[in-house]
Amino acid sequence: MIGGFDQYHHFVGGSPEQTRQEARRCFDQAGRKGGYILCPSDQFFEADVRLLDAFADEAHRCTYATELPEVAGAATRQVRQWAANIPCDEA
Repeated sequence: MIGGFDQYHHFVGGSPEQTRQEARRCFDQAGRKGGYILCPSDQFFEADVRLLDAFADEAHRCTYATELPEVAGAATRQVRQWAANIPCDEA
């Protein structure tokens, strides 16, 4: 699943905290079991930079549990091994 974030209401107007809450709501409702890509629902042409920063920061905090259930056996182990090798900026 991808999208679901209402950029019209949360990239223009509103507060950074409201934008963070909406990003978290999307992730909590659609991303709890994995496979969700948090992103705006459509393209946008206007945005408050503070709200974009809040969205990006909260999206970075939306992570899946490190312990995945063993539902897919070898495939799950391969995903874990792949994920462990992804470089991460410590910015």
